[in-house]
Amino acid sequence: MTLCFVAWLFLQKRWGKASFGADWPRRHAQLPALFVLTTLYTYVLYPRGDDIHIFQGLLLVVPALFIAIYHLDVFLRHWRPQIARYLRPAVGALAVLYSSTLWDMPTRAELSFAPGDYQNPRLEYLDYRPPSNPKIRSFVPHLKDDDWDRQVDDAARYIDSITEENEPVFVFCDVRFLNFASRTVAVGGRYVYYIYLISVSLLDRAGFDKLVPPSVLEDIMAEPPRVMVTRGDAEAFVPQFPELRAFRDRYYDATKKFGYLQIWELKLGARQELTKNPPAPDSFK
Repeated sequence: MTLCFVAWLFLQKRWGKASFGADWPRRHAQLPALFVLTTLYTYVLYPRGDDIHIFQGLLLVVPALFIAIYHLDVFLRHWRPQIARYLRPAVGALAVLYSSTLWDMPTRAELSFAPGDYQNPRLEYLDYRPPSNPKIRSFVPHLKDDDWDRQVDDAARYIDSITEENEPVFVFCDVRFLNFASRTVAVGGRYVYYIYLISVSLLDRAGFDKLVPPSVLEDIMAEPPRVMVTRGDAEAFVPQFPELRAFRDRYYDATKKFGYLQIWELKLGARQELTKNPPAPDSFK
């Protein structure tokens, strides 16, 4: 898109009015405005490279690119008609070449409705990602994707076995999929997204305190969920939530670990103790 806009800047000075005539003032404003909006939008777009954010970025890039190519086509027909004859075939060839990198022929097994690798009832027709696939890069370098799928599946089935349907489970890590797979609900209500952001270090504590009322953490400690999930290979509550870490260490036991997912369960009698002697949140800081 940037290269096309630079080419547009070069050609529009001499061939803009000659190409579009009386319509040139409108055309002249069209592409620069759209290019600026697209550039600003992609800069402020939430900086994560997952599928949703790439799609959001393309929402403006694609129409801006088509308008730029159309303008360049009109300019070239006035400047170099011989070169202009090759522009459309070249764009078509590049589009076909780019599309070929996305092409993937599904196998017969992938189109079948037989039960897959997942043991979870909600996911029983899905397979784990293959351990070695030249078209897929592992999510993290030290863990194969099929192992990651298996660990999440095992953790979700364990949580499902010890909880009731729609029971609140506090997932304080990057695997938000666990609540759906275990048929539980996330803790935090309308603020669950901010809990996710701080759990993956994309939001600091100062920002969290500005966005989330103190009552959210107070409610978690007043009515603690029976199950909590954190990362097992790093201390996720430090330094973001020292009070929640102290609360967890006092009232929860680490019961199961699946890869880097650590399961914590509320101790026997902890809820009765909290009902009789509700602690102040500041007492755990």
